[in-house]
Amino acid sequence: MVASKDLRKEINAGVKEYRKMEHDNTYFKGEILKADNELRGTIKAVEDLDKKLKKLEESKESLNEEHQLLIASLVKKGLEEKNMENKIRQLGQQIQDFNDRARHQQENEDEWVENIKWLSLIRDKMARTSSQAAAQARETKEELKVKELLILDLAKK
Repeated sequence: MVASKDLRKEINAGVKEYRKMEHDNTYFKGEILKADNELRGTIKAVEDLDKKLKKLEESKESLNEEHQLLIASLVKKGLEEKNMENKIRQLGQQIQDFNDRARHQQENEDEWVENIKWLSLIRDKMARTSSQAAAQARETKEELKVKELLILDLAKK
């Protein structure tokens, strides 16, 4: 009778631990899904930033080409001396404006590169977290199987 009570206590404790492990397993699966969704969001953000960076680079190239065309057109026209100084001043201002815009584009590009690096770090961290959670879920599942076998074994006795 005493052995039967001890056995029941052991079985009840095993069942309780089994239920806790099932709960933990469900929790970890949820965490894995959250981490996976966050990782996908981060990857999408990085792709969007890459697209924006390409557009900025194209804009920068376009500005450089426009700058070269302006200089070439002024050289071809051979302006009169009186208008030449005015045109040179305007061209200098345009060059300054283009340089300012190019500098601004470079700053934007640098900022996007930093953002991409930061998002890449987050993506890597989330991937590690997801991997750890998956490993822990597998480990919990294995422990759960062992407990089930112990419960079955104890139930047979």
